[in-house]
Amino acid sequence: MQISRWIGKYRPIKLLGRGDFSEVYLAEDPHLQTQVAIKVLNPHANSNVHRLFNESIRTMARMDHAHIISVHDFGEQNNAPFCVMAYAACGSIRQWLQDVKSMPLKSMVTYVKQIAKALQYAHDLNIVHQRLKPENILLDEEGSVLLSDFGPTEIRGSLLPSLSPSALRYMAPEQIMGRAQALSDQYVLGLIIYEWLMGAPPFTGAPTEVFEQQMKGTPASLREKIPALSSLLEEVVMIALSKDPKNRFARINSFAFAFEQAARESLSNPGI
Repeated sequence: MQISRWIGKYRPIKLLGRGDFSEVYLAEDPHLQTQVAIKVLNPHANSNVHRLFNESIRTMARMDHAHIISVHDFGEQNNAPFCVMAYAACGSIRQWLQDVKSMPLKSMVTYVKQIAKALQYAHDLNIVHQRLKPENILLDEEGSVLLSDFGPTEIRGSLLPSLSPSALRYMAPEQIMGRAQALSDQYVLGLIIYEWLMGAPPFTGAPTEVFEQQMKGTPASLREKIPALSSLLEEVVMIALSKDPKNRFARINSFAFAFEQAARESLSNPGI
């Protein structure tokens, strides 16, 4: 995608990332002399992608929370919608983990609490994230979480055949079937915690394989690989990963609290 010297009133500095339908740039507001992130949709994306992009931005603009990325501006240039957001100076947790290789359990507790606070705030507004994944968990210059890329109000069944393995890897069973709810975010946070602990997602493979595993598969035992983990911590994560939403914790902050309590037990073990 060819980018101009200016995006609206903002001056692009460098490309931060590229997705299937959009690019994200670090840019400068010349009037305030501050840095921002600008997400620009590919002008050749179809009308459905345009609609979902606009829905996502409007959803995020409704929220004001310390751990949710703030939306500053929205516009369109050369048939390409763009969204101006706060700049997360430390990138995503995915990028951070690529540098540090593994995450200490104590850090997991901190991040899970911050993520859960943001999601609980959204859920209380009847907003479901739907796109929660390590790439959309950003870190500000102080290392605090900023959630980004909240999804549309619902997953449309027509989109399911085009989902990639990486998308399916971070979706709850009911979400895959087009019935996303607040408890779906808890399941996905459970998937992310599992990946942080084990170093790999619980379900991998071709799209059909990931689909089957998300719907029916059981993740490998955490304690078989990490015996020093408490049985309570494994139980808490597996509750969040229940296939039936009714068997998960009633609220995302209840899951975070249970995870913190179980982690304390594991942290007292010298093997952690």
